[in-house]
Amino acid sequence: MRRRILALAAGLAAAPLRGQACVAPHPSGHAAAVDYGVASMPTHAQVEAGFTYGRRLDAPTWIGSGNSLILEGSWHNGRLDIPGGTSADRASLRAATAATVVTRLFTHLTVCAHLGAGWYLANGEPGPSRFLDVPVGVGLGATVPVGGLVVLPFVTPTVSYVAEYRRATTTAPEIADNRRDLALTYGAALRVGRLEVRGAWRLRDQRVQQATLFRMSALVWF
Repeated sequence: MRRRILALAAGLAAAPLRGQACVAPHPSGHAAAVDYGVASMPTHAQVEAGFTYGRRLDAPTWIGSGNSLILEGSWHNGRLDIPGGTSADRASLRAATAATVVTRLFTHLTVCAHLGAGWYLANGEPGPSRFLDVPVGVGLGATVPVGGLVVLPFVTPTVSYVAEYRRATTTAPEIADNRRDLALTYGAALRVGRLEVRGAWRLRDQRVQQATLFRMSALVWF
């Protein structure tokens, strides 16, 4: 049971954050975001906070004229909260990178192809579990001007390859567990000039008992 809980502790970290948002980028070249996420499950909750940096590129040689390439790197720290218990030894760390190609289909509609990779660590007994996560997704996004605001709704189905490495005991050989996960992410961003706030829900993520993951970020383009 404890091992299962630790695997779930890394589950939220393994769910990509900003790379899965099919949002038309600002004309500026760089973006920095402070991120927060939470997943509430029947017996516990996972909370995560971190930082993401991204850069927008126009690379016609690589991705065709008129398309944008978003390159991202992120680091997050998660904490598992169990009623009546402590979470001091149940932390998870995540480092991830992602590339997203954004293509404008029509004036207010975009399509995004995403590929990411992440490494995650969940502490516990008898030792830490390590995860490798490779998500792939294709999403749709819209750009809707509303007065001085720009509303950017998006939806992205994703499939992820997940490899988990763990030990049953301190002397046992390492065990590898490989699997595929399917999920759906949807949400919206509100943009005012160079400032942006995003919120997203991720549904049917098997790594957190198919609980809903909620994520938000405050972002500035510069």
